[in-house]
Amino acid sequence: MKRYRALFRVDAGPEIGNGHLYRCLTLAEQLNSVGFHSTFFCRALPDALAVAVESRGHTLVCLDLEAQSQKAEAESFIGLLQGAVADLVVVDHYGLDAAWEHIVSRQCRLLFVIDDLANRPHECRILLDQTLGRRSSDYVSFTPSDCQRLCGSEFALLAKDYHLKRSASMTKRKNLELVRRVVVSFGGSSQPQLVEDTFASLKTNVLAASCQFVVVLSERDYMNTELRDYLSNHELDIEVVSKVNDMATLWLESDMAIGAAGTSTWERACLGLPSILCVIADNQELIAEAVDATGACKAIRYDNDYSHNLETAFAMFFQSELYQEMVESNYQVCDGEGAIRAVEVILSEL
Repeated sequence: MKRYRALFRVDAGPEIGNGHLYRCLTLAEQLNSVGFHSTFFCRALPDALAVAVESRGHTLVCLDLEAQSQKAEAESFIGLLQGAVADLVVVDHYGLDAAWEHIVSRQCRLLFVIDDLANRPHECRILLDQTLGRRSSDYVSFTPSDCQRLCGSEFALLAKDYHLKRSASMTKRKNLELVRRVVVSFGGSSQPQLVEDTFASLKTNVLAASCQFVVVLSERDYMNTELRDYLSNHELDIEVVSKVNDMATLWLESDMAIGAAGTSTWERACLGLPSILCVIADNQELIAEAVDATGACKAIRYDNDYSHNLETAFAMFFQSELYQEMVESNYQVCDGEGAIRAVEVILSEL
C-alpha cells in the first residue's frame, strides 16, 4: 500500500471546544486505513487531548505561536516541513482562511478545508461542510471555481463505531417503552453555569424524577468541585463522568440527550437518539434550526427563557408516538459514512 503524508492544522481546548479536533481525528483514522500517516499541528493541547491524538498512532507537533498574522503563521508552518512536500494538508480552523491557505498550498499536493460558517474566502481543492442543509452554492463566492464542495450531513465526519452501532441502536429504540436514561453533555468547552441551570430547571420536574442522568463534564468542569458537589447533592439521580473513551456506546445505551448543537449532533443522529439541542453559540444556530426542522430534535436557546423552554421540551420526549417519530427523523439526518465518502474524494484528487 502506498504511504501518503497528511498534515492537520487544528486547535482545541476548553475555550473553543474539542469538536474541530475530533472530526479531524475521524478523518485521519479513515485516511490511515488507506495508506496515510497523519501529523497534527496544534497549539498546546490539554493533556487528555494530546493523548487522544498520540494514542491513535498520529504524530503531534505542538506549536508555540504568539499572536501573529496568517501570513506569518503559514510561513512558520511551512518552515516546520523543512522543504518536504505534503500529499495532503487539512485545515479546520475559524481563524484561518485563504490568506493562510494560499501560502501553504505551495507546499502540498492537495489542500482540504473543513468549515461550517460559509463566511470567509478559502483557497483549496476540496471543502467539507457537514452542516445539515448546507448547499454547495453557499460557498461559490468563497472558493475557487474548481473546488469540490462536499456539503451536507451526508459528509458528517463520525468515527466508524457510530456506523457499526447503528443497527443495534435501531433495535433498542424500536423497543423502548419509556425514557429512563438521559445523557447531558455540552461538549469539550467549559459550561458550568449551563449545567447548573439545566438541573435547577429540572429539579422539581416529575418526569425528570423518574430518570437516571449521566452528566459528561469537560475536563475543566470536572475539576470544578463546587459544580461536582452541586450535582452530587442534587435531588435527581445524577452520575457525573468525564474523559469518556466510548461516547458511541454511551449514546447507544441512552434514551435521550440534552446537549450542545455541535459535532455531537451528528453522533446522536446516526444512532437515532432524540435530543434537546441547547444553542450556546451563534455558529450553532444554523445547525440547531436545520435539525429541529426535520423533527429529529427540539432546539432551544440558552437565554432568559431557558428554564421554561427546557421543561416544555423535556415533556415532549415522554410522548411515545412523538418519540418514535423523532427517532426515525434522526436516522434520516446522518448515516455515519461521511468520512468514507470524504476519503474517496481525496484519493480521486491525488
